[in-house]
Amino acid sequence: MPPDGSEELRPIASLLARIGGVLILLGGLLTLLFTAVNYYPAYRFGPVGHSFWGGLIAGFIAILVGFVIFALGERLKPGHSDVVLWSVVIMALGAISLAADGWFTGIGFIFALIAGILGILWAVIQTSGTPPPVPTMLYARACLACGALNSGSASFCQSCGKPLPRP
Repeated sequence: MPPDGSEELRPIASLLARIGGVLILLGGLLTLLFTAVNYYPAYRFGPVGHSFWGGLIAGFIAILVGFVIFALGERLKPGHSDVVLWSVVIMALGAISLAADGWFTGIGFIFALIAGILGILWAVIQTSGTPPPVPTMLYARACLACGALNSGSASFCQSCGKPLPRP
């Protein structure tokens, strides 16, 4: 583990993405429920605000997006690659969920946004660190025939092909 503790960002990002997915899913369910009982709060705006079909579509989209964000939270855990790609997808889907326009989807979007930012931050920290050390030849041996340096495990000179002396 790196000394900067950046490896802890991935499990936190995964957890936040999963929480955001659940909240967005609940927001979609509430949107469907409110639409079904013809309850349209005064603060709602846009196509969902006073439209039955708009509420149904937005609710189903939020439910679908919530499931997908929850599932993509697994991709942010250690052991998976393409963290930046999945982080951006989670943030974009979180923004799409705002169409359902409710408290749960709004808070779920914030969780998804923070999860995406943490995933990208982890990737930036990993790539901006020092480059991996270049392997060195610990037991280099010189060829008696041509003078070329060879790795300690070589039996023959890598330059001229003559047998190397035993260590």
